[in-house]
Amino acid sequence: MSIFGNILSLLFDSKQTKTPVTTRQLKAQKNKATWDKMAANPVTTQTEVIVEDIQNETDSIRTLFLTPSLAPSDTAQKPVSQHFHPGQFITCEFEVNGKKLKRAYSITSAEQETNTNGKLQISVKKEINGVVSNYIHDDLQVGDRFLIQGPSGDFVLPDSAERIVMIAGGVGITPFISQLRSQPENTESPGPEILLVYCCETPEDTAFRNELNRMARSNARLTVKYIYNHGQDAKRLSPEKLRLILDDWCSDPIQLEQNSTRFLLCGPAGLMEMAQESLSQQQVITERGIPPENILREAFFTAGQQNHERPQSEQPIHFRRTNKTVTALPGQSILDAALQGGLEMQYSCQVGGCGHCKIKVHKGDVYSDEPNCLSSNELNAGYRLACLSYAASPLEIDA
Repeated sequence: MSIFGNILSLLFDSKQTKTPVTTRQLKAQKNKATWDKMAANPVTTQTEVIVEDIQNETDSIRTLFLTPSLAPSDTAQKPVSQHFHPGQFITCEFEVNGKKLKRAYSITSAEQETNTNGKLQISVKKEINGVVSNYIHDDLQVGDRFLIQGPSGDFVLPDSAERIVMIAGGVGITPFISQLRSQPENTESPGPEILLVYCCETPEDTAFRNELNRMARSNARLTVKYIYNHGQDAKRLSPEKLRLILDDWCSDPIQLEQNSTRFLLCGPAGLMEMAQESLSQQQVITERGIPPENILREAFFTAGQQNHERPQSEQPIHFRRTNKTVTALPGQSILDAALQGGLEMQYSCQVGGCGHCKIKVHKGDVYSDEPNCLSSNELNAGYRLACLSYAASPLEIDA
């Protein structure tokens, strides 16, 4: 069928009463088809989007409302779950001062919202030294266009959980707001009991506060606790404070140790380290501690910077598992060299934030952009991120 035939079939259903579809509905259907196409090939598919609206959540966090600039001719309806799972992110490519820069941002819209109007939202914090975040806050305007890839990531709510504890720090609220927006507000519908512990510098820095308060009032299964580092109500989160909050929320500590309770942490590294250590240790939050497999983390940090000149000579890279060798060109990352050489590699965000492209270097010297999501223990064990690492000598890699 031609593109005109596809459009006509959307406007009129020949088997039923011929009811016209509004321009807004037609546009939403086209937008949805584009998100479906992206979800089918999240890593390889790039889609150009238009900034349809911009909304300031706080002085330092703003939300972009995005819609595809070119919708495909295939407008077949698919379940919205095939677009993204709440908690996932997209990788955005911007051109700033003549350079193409990629950053990963969590999707903040709800599944049902994207299904209705075809828009996708991301919320971005302005960082002091953030090249892209400053561009988004100072220069990006409604009507501007850029490329996105995704959705990606596994920071999603487990289907089997009966209780979920979310611990967010600052802009780490963004994956959680998507997850909360996607929860049914009708308490008669099935859903988990949720506790959100939201840590911010001051009340003025609390993004989505009015919406979170409304959610908590209308959904008896949701409890929201705000923790502030500064101001009149300052009470920085500590192991003791976290235990008091959990004791007040769940009267039976044994339930917190069970697989039916999951903990999700997202925010600055220091906050997550404190929370995970407190949860995992015995006699701190619970008697036996929370099993590590029941704690899921996602790190938020300023993207890696090129602090030194990258290696400028060709280097061979041998991959043990496939017994193949590729050549990394000057300035080419290990990930790009492997993909160009025809190797299959796990990767997602391509900016050092997700850890999916983690590799272990057995021999050779590697230069890596910093910071990234690897822990000091992982770095000391020889692990690197292929997307931010460059061969400074011949390499042998376990991948």
